[in-house]
Amino acid sequence: MSAVSKVLVYAALPAAAVLMGGIVASVRAPGPKFRSVVQHFTSGLLFAVVGTELLPMLCIGVSPWPTLWGFLSASR
Repeated sequence: MSAVSKVLVYAALPAAAVLMGGIVASVRAPGPKFRSVVQHFTSGLLFAVVGTELLPMLCIGVSPWPTLWGFLSASR
């Protein structure tokens, strides 16, 4: 199996999940409780990324200003 075919197989999985989610959402709209669950999950995922990717860089002495500027610009 070539590298390109492996990438296509791995890229097809999330594409199929997005397609299935779109079909399900077009048939039955998500309710407020499900929407809240998804929002809480994604905010937890964001905290995990910040904790593992950005905070260690700040602890080793990298300037905090680009990180702060990025959060402030993304919050608008």
